[in-house]
Amino acid sequence: MRKIICIFNQKGGVGKTTATVNLASGLAESGHRIMVVDSDSQGSVIQWQSLATSQEFKVVHLPNLELKKELNKYRRRYDHILIDSPPAIEEITRS
Repeated sequence: MRKIICIFNQKGGVGKTTATVNLASGLAESGHRIMVVDSDSQGSVIQWQSLATSQEFKVVHLPNLELKKELNKYRRRYDHILIDSPPAIEEITRS
């Protein structure tokens, strides 16, 4: 069963990126094909990935309003897609 999971909170600094990365890591270690979407314009997951020693899962930066359309390109390639959202209710969050 393929799932898209969005980690969302309208407040910053509550651990959305940490939760997303740790969930992705745990699922990847269990043998699942995982992609993390960094939909925050700050690019926190992208920054984290640049410092990581291993690449357990794919990370893409999609801070645009076409997120839903873009995700359709990846849906069949991954068991789970996790979305790290920006810290506010913005158009990208609604997308």
